[in-house]
Amino acid sequence: MINLVGHKERQLSTIKVTPEILDAIARATEYYGNVSSLAKTMGVAHSTVIFWRTGKTESISGRLWVTRIRPVLEPFLTSSSCSLNETHAQYMPNFPVLPPYMENKKEERHEANVIPVSMLKSFDPALETAPVFVRTRCTEKRTFFHECRRSSFAVKIDSLFTDIFPLNCYILAYPDGLQNGCMIIGRLQGCRDLIARRYTKDGNIITLSPLRGCSGEAISWNCKEEIGRLAWCFPLVELNLDLMPSPMELISYEDEDDMATLDEEPAVNAVSQENSEKSPKKRGRKRKQ
Repeated sequence: MINLVGHKERQLSTIKVTPEILDAIARATEYYGNVSSLAKTMGVAHSTVIFWRTGKTESISGRLWVTRIRPVLEPFLTSSSCSLNETHAQYMPNFPVLPPYMENKKEERHEANVIPVSMLKSFDPALETAPVFVRTRCTEKRTFFHECRRSSFAVKIDSLFTDIFPLNCYILAYPDGLQNGCMIIGRLQGCRDLIARRYTKDGNIITLSPLRGCSGEAISWNCKEEIGRLAWCFPLVELNLDLMPSPMELISYEDEDDMATLDEEPAVNAVSQENSEKSPKKRGRKRKQ
């Protein structure tokens, strides 16, 4: 236990809204879906967050920062904003230790929300972000080896892309971090069908090539001349395949074994009867009287 007797709380002042804090607010807004949801989580007015982002309010109350704002923004602060820990510490009481959310080391998350890949057909980035879309339609959760960021999600291969990926496998996707040569799932502008391709960019030329073993021609265009040709895409990070049979599969396997056993029993009985008929009957010897 921490003995609070004799510790006098320092007078809380205000801190400046730095670019690092603004970046964290922007990332948090994207994660929570809109400014209203973020403000509700922080316990502040909607206009307060708007004033921070527009620069109308240039500082935050030290007590408000410590008790409400910093705990919510902590996961979205980058490593470059470590100096904020020092700023935060001067508004804290003289405690022997800092709260857990002030530690630089963050616990990695390896569990992601999962939706069927066919459900991405109805995704529209103009209406909501990918994390919000998946979180509101999540059917299960899945553990992966790679770190699962707060914006990460996973898709389960159902009726789509079975010619590329194993059925019922899970694929971890990042909404950001698009790199040259990575595999993506996306949709072209004006097309309802989803695509799974390899993304490459050479200057202004973007090329979506078929994956190995798949038919089709590569799709290329100049991203400066045809802006928005790719409506959205998500880089694929990891494939997770469950090799254990499902409970329903186990039941079907047991039924097949029972049927096979029933089919074998008559044959065994027939063989036993045939052998008994062929074998000579033993006759007992008569004793001489």
